[in-house]
This record gives sequence, structure tokens and C-alpha cells, in this order.
Amino acid sequence: LNTMPHGLGTIKFASNGMIMKGEFNDGKANGMMEIIGKNYVQKGKFVNDTPVGEQRYEFNEGGQNFVEIRDVDKGTTTIQYADKSGFSGIVDDQGEYIKGKMLYKSGITFDGDFANGRPHKGIWQNEGRTMIGEFGENDETKNLYLKYGFHFSPKEKSITFGHFTK
Repeated sequence: LNTMPHGLGTIKFASNGMIMKGEFNDGKANGMMEIIGKNYVQKGKFVNDTPVGEQRYEFNEGGQNFVEIRDVDKGTTTIQYADKSGFSGIVDDQGEYIKGKMLYKSGITFDGDFANGRPHKGIWQNEGRTMIGEFGENDETKNLYLKYGFHFSPKEKSITFGHFTK
């Protein structure tokens, strides 16, 4: 309409190959859209070129496939990785975890605050073993350890409180 995309249609961008399929109003994405990029597919509702509500992303980056559902109105996200690990909570603009719950493929869960995308303060659990407190990362192995807080071991039936070393 007036040389602008209007109604149902598809736009393919020559500069990067991105494809937008859906509803347009006066040249703007306005309604349900599917956007196909180099390494992802995005599906969701747009109002005046701005995503609203839940946006579903299917990523294929460097052989790693995962699905992310972002609620742009609430600022939350849920990510399901191909190895069955996942995250639910809040991420920053670069996709780094800020606050939420992570399930690792090993069965370990961490619920709390993240720093630089890694567990920082919260609750770590695995097969009944529980650690609550602040966590650090071993510089050599990159493994997490409890810096200080509580450690409960059901196997040894013990609770330890204090500062811990790497």
C-alpha cells in the first residue's frame, strides 16, 4: 500500500538474507511474524516493528541447538538445550543469566543469582546434597565451589557452615 508492505506477505533482505513472513501495516511488522535469520527462527507477535509478549526462538549456533522462549513484556526467558539442560529466569541483553534456575545435564540444579552467566549466590542441589551461599570458580578447573555458606550432605548426615576453599 503506497509502496509499503501492507497485509500478509514476505520480505527477504538482500543485505543479510533474513526473511520476515507475516502481517505488515504501513511497512512495519504488525501482527504474527516469523523471522528466519542465519542461525535462528523467531516467531511471535509484533506491534509497530516491536516484539511483544512471548517470542519463540529456535537457535542453531555452532552445532548447538536450543529453544528459547522470551516474554519481552515480563523480561523473563526459558531456554531448553538439546542435552536436556535448561534455564528459566532473567537474562541480560547479551543472553547472560542474571537470576533464575538452571538445570544441568548432570542433574545438578542451581537457583539464585548469577554473575557473568555463572552461579554466584543461591542454592545448589544434587541428589539430596545441598549447598546454600556464595559460590566461586576455580581458576584452573573452572569448577564451582562454595566460598561460604551451608553444606548439607545426606550421605554423611552432616551440616557444615563456614568458609570453604577451592
